Amino acid sequence: MGFRTRHAVSRLASELGATVEKCWVSGWCGFERREACFDFRGYRTRIGAGRAVSVWMKGFEGAAFFALGAPNLRSLVTEPREPPPPLAPLPLFVHPTLSGSSTEDWLADAENLAALARLGCSRQEPLFVSHGDLVAVVRPARATVETLSGLADVAARLATGPATVGDGRIVDGLRLDVERLPPDLRMLAPLVEKWAVGDDVDRGARLEAADPSEVRHLLDTVGPLLSRIDEYLDSFAPMEVPEEAALIGRLAEAVAELQGR
Repeated sequence: MGFRTRHAVSRLASELGATVEKCWVSGWCGFERREACFDFRGYRTRIGAGRAVSVWMKGFEGAAFFALGAPNLRSLVTEPREPPPPLAPLPLFVHPTLSGSSTEDWLADAENLAALARLGCSRQEPLFVSHGDLVAVVRPARATVETLSGLADVAARLATGPATVGDGRIVDGLRLDVERLPPDLRMLAPLVEKWAVGDDVDRGARLEAADPSEVRHLLDTVGPLLSRIDEYLDSFAPMEVPEEAALIGRLAEAVAELQGR
């Protein structure tokens, strides 16, 4: 983690009155990162220092699912598309099934394209949009309130999309289609809607603030099913996990974290 990215995050956080904290990012290769969390124009926003500055923004429900710029983060959007003229020559990527006609319609709107163009994305500064959140990677010099405002403008336009995709409800940016879950896991749907949070920091904060009785119910209900959930998730190839399965995986991760305390 470079000095310039740490300094950029600290500078922007100070400007917005936010606190920078050390955060342990879980995963196969965990690492420590300096982050700041705050609300910006009504959107939950988080900035983190790594090789570049990453900005996460959520708090809206939409249907678009695409990536603009080089996909240098692991992503489900791997199918290249010809970008509309205002975005050329940047590469545009979608997902063959998760993106769908809603994404095509959103990218056909001239005002949406203008908002994207104002962001100034590049192959080194890509943007990732997945239904209910967006992630932008920017150089330290572009970690500014102006950049946040541009992202909020895009988020506002993304929020004009429907809150559902097909037959599923959008939960933390992913589609929950209960009918596509195995019958023995469908009863977990209410817990998925409440606890299936992909953001490590947001999930941890929710669990910390939860009533003890809620936590006990979560552990008692999902804990005995963890091996069954693992079996279900293992039935998919790594890059072919459907959204409802990914949400079940997030729920299992929350319970595993509770059990590890």
